[in-house]
Amino acid sequence: MDNDIRLRIKEALLTIDKFPFDNDHIILKKRNNKDEREVLIFEFNSRNETEFDIYAEFYSKTYNINCDGWHKYLEYNDPGDPVTKIKAQLLTLTNGKTKLKTRFSGQSPIKWELIYNYEQDKYESLGTVRLIFYNYFGKRRELIKVNRLLD
Repeated sequence: MDNDIRLRIKEALLTIDKFPFDNDHIILKKRNNKDEREVLIFEFNSRNETEFDIYAEFYSKTYNINCDGWHKYLEYNDPGDPVTKIKAQLLTLTNGKTKLKTRFSGQSPIKWELIYNYEQDKYESLGTVRLIFYNYFGKRRELIKVNRLLD
């Protein structure tokens, strides 16, 4: 894949009906690293404490999606059109059906799980990220955040 995939992703995201993002949220820029490769960056900062941040970087062959502490590294090698898949993934994170469950030990977050409600009362985990070292004796609590941008 080359720069073309990133331009197609940007165009697809900017043309979604009711998608509350514009050129301020989706930018193509050069990275300050050895190879100076271009990266497409998608960024949404939560508007309040009930929402979670979304940050994604799209490179020529791979991409990363980050939601607060949860993150996933993916490649464009799945069958089908990668632009359609990425568009669906970002819509899933903003449509009010995806929850980010963060577990704390004391004041520190220790586990993040992204959960999708694909049918009435049926949920599926989209992945879990956790720390290995943490305050095992800290008081446990849970915080759930949801982005309702497309309700």
